[in-house]
Amino acid sequence: SGTKSLQEIFFDKWNNVVPLDEYSPYQTLLNGLMTKNNELYKIACSLTVNYMNAHLMQDKIPNICTFLNEWLNSKKYEHTDNGNNYKNNELWETHIEVLWINLEKDTDRNYWCKRSFPSSSIANVLTTTFTVLAFIIIISLLIYKYTNIRSSLHNYVNKKIRLKHNLQGYISNRLLGRAPEYSDMHEGHNRIHLSYHSA
Repeated sequence: SGTKSLQEIFFDKWNNVVPLDEYSPYQTLLNGLMTKNNELYKIACSLTVNYMNAHLMQDKIPNICTFLNEWLNSKKYEHTDNGNNYKNNELWETHIEVLWINLEKDTDRNYWCKRSFPSSSIANVLTTTFTVLAFIIIISLLIYKYTNIRSSLHNYVNKKIRLKHNLQGYISNRLLGRAPEYSDMHEGHNRIHLSYHSA
């Protein structure tokens, strides 16, 4: 099919399963991963060896760090379903990404190859963050508007009820031929009179 690129050659080599040395300082970190997800464990073991070997080749192949990052990103994409597989994604973050940080810190290598992520994953995180933030703001505005509309509607209904009561009182007083200003006093006399008779 044609000659492979240098990146493809390294990817093929790095895809080989490599057992972790029993005296590896990363044994403790990766033991928990072996029982939880053997495929991710194999990738972590390969990363340990690949990172060290890539460091030795950096003078001859200056972009080998980029290749290594891209290889690991492709593995992450494949085994975490681009971050959608929650369980695998959590295992990846707590074991493989932590392993990379520990490999970086090693005094023999002294941060020669920093971890980098594809821009699309950063964009996905930002998009998700902005979507959630926008949703919260919209819900907050709706709740705020709803309470204002509700209180306005409540006031409007109360005014209508008071107006209706006032109109009914006014109309009934007019029909009975009473002047509105004396109607309350007259009703008061009736009440006293009625309570007097009932006692």
